[in-house]
Amino acid sequence: MGDSSAMTEPGPAAAEEAPARPPSLSPSRAGDFMTCPLLYRYRVIDRLPEPPSPAATRGTLVHAVLERLFDHPAAQRTPEAARELLRPQWDRLLAEEPELAGLFEAEDQREVWLEEAAAMVDRYFTLEDPRRLEPAHRELHVTTVLASGLSLRGYIDRLDVAPGGEIRIVDYKTGSAPRAEFEARALFQMKFYALVLWRSQGTIPRLLQLIYLGSGEIVRYAPDEADLLATERKVNALWQAIERATKAGDWRERPGRLCNWCAHQAICPAFGGTPPPLPAVPAPRSDPAADREPLSLAEIREIWRLLVEKHRLPWSQDPVAGDRISDHLRRAVIASEDAGFYEHHGVEWDAIEKARDRNEKAEARIEAQRSRAEAAAKRHPNAPTAKQKVAVAKVVGGSTISQQLAKNLFLSGERTILRKGQELVITEMLEVVLGKDRILTAYLNNVEWGEGVFGAQAAAQHYFHSQAAFLGPAQAARLAVMLPAPKRFEKMPSSPYVLGRSATIAARMGAVDLER
Repeated sequence: MGDSSAMTEPGPAAAEEAPARPPSLSPSRAGDFMTCPLLYRYRVIDRLPEPPSPAATRGTLVHAVLERLFDHPAAQRTPEAARELLRPQWDRLLAEEPELAGLFEAEDQREVWLEEAAAMVDRYFTLEDPRRLEPAHRELHVTTVLASGLSLRGYIDRLDVAPGGEIRIVDYKTGSAPRAEFEARALFQMKFYALVLWRSQGTIPRLLQLIYLGSGEIVRYAPDEADLLATERKVNALWQAIERATKAGDWRERPGRLCNWCAHQAICPAFGGTPPPLPAVPAPRSDPAADREPLSLAEIREIWRLLVEKHRLPWSQDPVAGDRISDHLRRAVIASEDAGFYEHHGVEWDAIEKARDRNEKAEARIEAQRSRAEAAAKRHPNAPTAKQKVAVAKVVGGSTISQQLAKNLFLSGERTILRKGQELVITEMLEVVLGKDRILTAYLNNVEWGEGVFGAQAAAQHYFHSQAAFLGPAQAARLAVMLPAPKRFEKMPSSPYVLGRSATIAARMGAVDLER
């Protein structure tokens, strides 16, 4: 039975507006449409609220515990340590969503529910030994744009990367493993993630692994290129079907075994309900440009230079969240630019003093050279040496990452005592307000890595056709080398200096302990 009210109430305006939305699809919403187009409509078009359920909330809690478990050193990742995380993570969820307290009428119900979550956490240890694992990423946000223009996005529970570069995608499920006839549907989400990684990184994941904590089973699948091409065709076809339904306002209900858990039975025709009228104007999507941080002064200066000198604007920048920047790049930049990053409070006073001494000695050398040149010019006015230009002393700044961020975001590039004083004050404020992790993330999102190339994500795409999250140690070291003079090193990426300095940085990276 069709949703006749959805087809007739909004009129043609809504049908024309909806397809104009930026095409974007996640595996969850794709699964909603395959399960029931009407459910997709309620969640995406109407955006109807859904009350929390004990099962879904338990899944969120267990996921949080397993994510935080890997914050512990390997030897401490024990069942006891995982159980100790349950109540703190539950308290955190309650603080973020106080309505979750209404899930239980009595305290004993909550305790039974928590014990069920604990049993799932215990069951995890019968399937894997987390002491032998070092995930490359947890709760990793991935995105790519297909040739069709459709943007795919999602969050991967865990991404493991072997020393040889092989990738394993891991997803935790708090339900039971499906029967064989439903297994392909369960693997669609994993193939969706594999497709995103393949199209964004160029590498097909070696293994997809679903860990079912409800039944204590693991489903593994090794995808190949044919699998992912078929998934790509399916995803594009799904989006075309969604666009057709949007234009026609035709959202069909599809009764099935999942209806018993649906929060919208009261307004579903399959249960005698009537869907509400479609919104006259589709719910607004966030504009990515509106979420972008304002341009820093360094970026504005570079834009002006490119426009004046080249009469065009080659520009690439895509700020990303901290968990989407490779830890290898974080270590490489710290090892190269600011080895004492976690020890100082924004300013390395010893480094500034040494830089001042070096600058004074350089200026003295240049002054002596200038005096000799002037004396020679008086003695031999027509000599060729008298017309040679005198070198200019190179000014060394001794700036930390925090200082560089302060300068890039808020200050001009002039070298004066006043500007340096402003830099020190702003640096102290950044340290207090942001903290080390956010300072490093902001720096990596704003620093220049070449002409018109700003930020780690743009650099990864420009130099390695990859994403910032997937940069390996060698790639990270090569990028870190460029930071003192990105435009110069962009033109000589394989020079002996770049290769030698990269090896030095790579050797130092192991000594950098990241603090979060």
